[in-house]
Amino acid sequence: MQITDAGWNVWNLHDGDIPAIFNNEFLSAAFLRIESLRQVPAASVPDDDIVLAELAGFGRAVSEWKKVREVALRGWIKCSDGRFYHPGIADKAREAWEAHRQGRAARGVDA
Repeated sequence: MQITDAGWNVWNLHDGDIPAIFNNEFLSAAFLRIESLRQVPAASVPDDDIVLAELAGFGRAVSEWKKVREVALRGWIKCSDGRFYHPGIADKAREAWEAHRQGRAARGVDA
């Protein structure tokens, strides 16, 4: 199951005028939270500045990403697998997974 199956339609935040409205720190933090839902495991991002720059909306501008890295990763916890996890996002991912499993069980499908 992907978190996108849970009905969260936030992927379009990368599009349109939204990036022009907010500052880089806010956008980077928001983009990382959103993109963490697409990662495996969910609610995590790798500790790799090249990948983080891309996920945070900086593309290949790693030097620009590093200017906002500390603020954008506020609240994330680096775990023993070398990835950062966000506790609030992890809670939502667990809730979505449980709802998914319950729905499958109610339909008689193996969760």
